[in-house]
Amino acid sequence: MKNWLSTILVVGLIVILLLPQIQGSAQENLERVCSSSNLEAKSESLPREKYRSLLRECLDYYKEENKEIEGKISETRQRRQTLKNKIYSLSQRIRNLDNEIRQSKLVIEDLSFQIQDTEDSVEKTSIKIQESTRKLSEILRAVYEQNEKTTAEILLSEDKLSGFFDNLVALEVLSSRNRELLKDIKDLKGYLKQQREKLVGEKKGLEEMVAIQQSKRWQSRQVKQEKQRLKQMTEAEYQQYLAQKQETEQRIENISAKLWKTLVGVREVPKYGEAVKVAQGVEDRTGVRAAFLLGLLTQESRIGHNVGQCVLKDFDTGLGAKINTGKKWPRVMKPSRDVPPFRDIIRKLDQKKSSKSTLVSCWIPACYSQGDYSQATVDQQGDIHCAQNGYVPYGWGGAMGPAQFIPSTWDSYEERVSGMVGEPADPWNFSHAALAAGLLLKEGGADAQTRAAERQAAVRYLGADYLNYANNVLSLAECHQSYLDTGSMSASCQKRIGLK
Repeated sequence: MKNWLSTILVVGLIVILLLPQIQGSAQENLERVCSSSNLEAKSESLPREKYRSLLRECLDYYKEENKEIEGKISETRQRRQTLKNKIYSLSQRIRNLDNEIRQSKLVIEDLSFQIQDTEDSVEKTSIKIQESTRKLSEILRAVYEQNEKTTAEILLSEDKLSGFFDNLVALEVLSSRNRELLKDIKDLKGYLKQQREKLVGEKKGLEEMVAIQQSKRWQSRQVKQEKQRLKQMTEAEYQQYLAQKQETEQRIENISAKLWKTLVGVREVPKYGEAVKVAQGVEDRTGVRAAFLLGLLTQESRIGHNVGQCVLKDFDTGLGAKINTGKKWPRVMKPSRDVPPFRDIIRKLDQKKSSKSTLVSCWIPACYSQGDYSQATVDQQGDIHCAQNGYVPYGWGGAMGPAQFIPSTWDSYEERVSGMVGEPADPWNFSHAALAAGLLLKEGGADAQTRAAERQAAVRYLGADYLNYANNVLSLAECHQSYLDTGSMSASCQKRIGLK
């Protein structure tokens, strides 16, 4: 028992170690198999269905690879934007620091002037102190000399004894005043020195702050340069991913085109399975859900079973005829808008049929007035009679093929479809018509593959939500989706689609 457990553990360990290599090898092998040169070779050697399976596998592989690249592009785009925001923020910070440094330097310069003025005042005050000290010394010396005189000297030097005392008193008063003045001057000098020290301190503080700001600016510039370097690297990485995405999308388009060439390409009505493959091929190339496209084609022509019941007879008036009765039928095609492109389409396709024998849709009798519709009848001469007075005939027929494009609309898609299928576009060719319908629906937003988007695209396809058209298309799409998901559909769905 222990031996078995040991064996299982060893095998499991080997599998874990080898699994990444096996997966990597399988991926490399698939990439080699899906190369253009190999696919070209396989197109000759493999049966059609096996070749289609290989193309489908390659298509899924490149779609998955493209999805991974899109994820990397999104991540790189976010990093690029984050770095861009940080660089902008750092640039703003550097600008702010530059402004603060300029302002601080202006203040420092002003303080330097104030300090110089204060030093000049201190110097002047020192000179005054020296002068006052000298004068006071002279006064004190004079007082001292007066005090040192003998009585005989006083009597001999002064006419009166009172004169001596007056001089002495005057000298003492002057001495007292000089002392007071000297004290005030010394106090002023002390105050000026304090102010000078204060200004020097403020200047020193600002200089230190400027040094810090300059250091911060230098650091910010270094960080900014690093972010810019990272942004350049990220931009290069981003462009590399974009190039990879473009290359992968081109491979997807090439494989989709190869898949397309294996689809039904005849003018006859396709079998349901063939129609499904065509719809899936259109989804590969447009992103429009296959079931939704099949729902619309069912609504328009029962997937090619009913491409029209009228033929055009008069190019000038648009008058035609119903093929089952031969009855004249008006408004089969709008002469000014659709007859010229219709005749051009027939000419370019070089069909054996003429413009007057090719099936198109009949006009649906209806009259219109100020937002309201009413019924209409057509007599044997092809004249129209509205059921209510004041109403006029509304709409035209002339829609062609499985997708029921009117000629003027087909004319705007013809070149694109021709380029994608590699041959002249034919509105009666089911695969061509389905692709044109997919392109139109994609432009209407159906590639979002949400119910709301598909409903809006269906309304745009018809030109109006007439007779609950969009909801009918979506309901039919559910039937087709059931088949795509399970390989079967209900009896009621089969009946609605026309399969039974």
